[in-house]
Amino acid sequence: MFIANSDETLVRLVQIKAVGPATNVSLGSDLARLTTPWWIIVSNAYGDAPVCYVMTLKEVRAHAYVGKKDGSCWLQRKFFTQHEFEEAWDRLSSEESINHALRL
Repeated sequence: MFIANSDETLVRLVQIKAVGPATNVSLGSDLARLTTPWWIIVSNAYGDAPVCYVMTLKEVRAHAYVGKKDGSCWLQRKFFTQHEFEEAWDRLSSEESINHALRL
């Protein structure tokens, strides 16, 4: 999905995951297949007070948990709910953060 500012001078490719209030994020079975540079995780997505967390792909991969039995990958709630990611929309417009996201 693409997101843009109001005059469309800034456009970003993002992966959006909607989860319940106490749910981890499924990442599939191969972290190398994740390619979208920005991730937005919407916790409590179906409730009255959703909260968005903005992360780079590098951060998602760094915090991913890989299951020992089946190799399935997860982003545990305790990692994506860190304060630095919560409603951190400014990360999408910061030139420094953009350069950081592109250095995967």
